[in-house]
Amino acid sequence: SNAPRRSDSSQPEQAARLAHKVLDSSRRLQHLMESVSALARLQAEDLQVQTVSTTDLVRSLIRELDEGSRGARVACVVARDLPPAQADAALLRRVWQELLDNAWRHARSHGQPRIEIGYEAVPGGHAYFVHDNGLGFEPEKAAELFGLFQRAQSGPAPGLGVGLAMVRRIVECHGGRVWATARPGQGASFGFSLPADAS
Repeated sequence: SNAPRRSDSSQPEQAARLAHKVLDSSRRLQHLMESVSALARLQAEDLQVQTVSTTDLVRSLIRELDEGSRGARVACVVARDLPPAQADAALLRRVWQELLDNAWRHARSHGQPRIEIGYEAVPGGHAYFVHDNGLGFEPEKAAELFGLFQRAQSGPAPGLGVGLAMVRRIVECHGGRVWATARPGQGASFGFSLPADAS
């Protein structure tokens, strides 16, 4: 008989793995579409501005990253007394979540991964930054990073390319701005400013 042999027990496992990959890809595409849609709709008048404790927010997100990292520790140095922000709490959380996750992933390319979170006063408000000691990037690429679907090609575990564009849109809707600085092999800093009064 030329009928295929059905004794290979790995076939159901392969099918299950393939189905899982398809489902995962579908979820990623749905997330991408939702993110782009939210990015397009976001307007300054949609913001629910309140005073947000930056220190509490940052420390909460670091705890989440630490718990989800399955033992891969990253040293995090948080400046004392990060100034509170006048911002939409949910949207500001997304900004910090993206920047911290980005720094965490890139720092892990270093033998002793380290992230620093700091701030400085700027006219009319504060500038916050996240610095990692990962691979960095070419300085001329900085302007591209906050564009939709752009990402550092050499970076580990690339995302969907939407996160930094979302950061830029959120910050600019608050009346602030974003920037990135780096040198190859010497880490990267991502920063954003927020006015003291975002109304």
